[in-house]
Amino acid sequence: MANLVAHLVEQCEVDGRGPVATGLFSCDLYWVGDEPLPPDPVQSPPEDLVPLDEAVAWGRAHSERVAVRIACEDYFSAGAVPLPDPPVDESRVLGRRRPTGWEFLDRPDSEAPISWDVILDVDTRSAGMLATGGTRTDLGERWRAALEDSGPCGLVEMTDTGADGQIQAGDRWFTMSAMTPVAVLRLEAGGYEGAIRAAVAAAGRAAATAGWEPAPAFSVEHLFATASHAARRNARLGNHGILF
Repeated sequence: MANLVAHLVEQCEVDGRGPVATGLFSCDLYWVGDEPLPPDPVQSPPEDLVPLDEAVAWGRAHSERVAVRIACEDYFSAGAVPLPDPPVDESRVLGRRRPTGWEFLDRPDSEAPISWDVILDVDTRSAGMLATGGTRTDLGERWRAALEDSGPCGLVEMTDTGADGQIQAGDRWFTMSAMTPVAVLRLEAGGYEGAIRAAVAAAGRAAATAGWEPAPAFSVEHLFATASHAARRNARLGNHGILF
């Protein structure tokens, strides 16, 4: 059946830092093209996730065309009838690991410094002090200037909406523990944890220079190696979650 394509897709999970490739694949059959579905039912795919070799064997048993998606990579071809994608390397051993391009998430501080794009968060009420309605406050402008003059840290982007008015009801703030992204900082550090510490320290120094009292609580949830595919998709304000 020329219109039947087996799709084998490696599944990912997300831990506290970012994506984790599982080395296990889901298997599905898709009917493509304008011709009608065959009258005989197609065998259901396996319910459980399986390793690459088992997934490829299942795909070949059910279709001449087999598309393989390895986590965060492009598609590969594994069937008797080649697809436009390159052939899959069946010798690869795919266990639990960071997907290609996300290895920076596990860099220790002992590594040589690299450039990081760090999304800086602050408690949401404090974020509302930086900007509102698309305009930065005087405090926001002072903090921005202090960040840009902080030396080892560069400012890639800064909020002009602050908390965007979404958690305030009248004069009362009812989600005091919420955190809001307010800036993307670029800095150099060896590892993931060191980059977080450097960003929080730079933000705190800039707050002191700007006369921001009481001092706000800064934190970092997401950061990415500068110029990586992960950074190009994620290192900006306004994202919800991680794209990979």
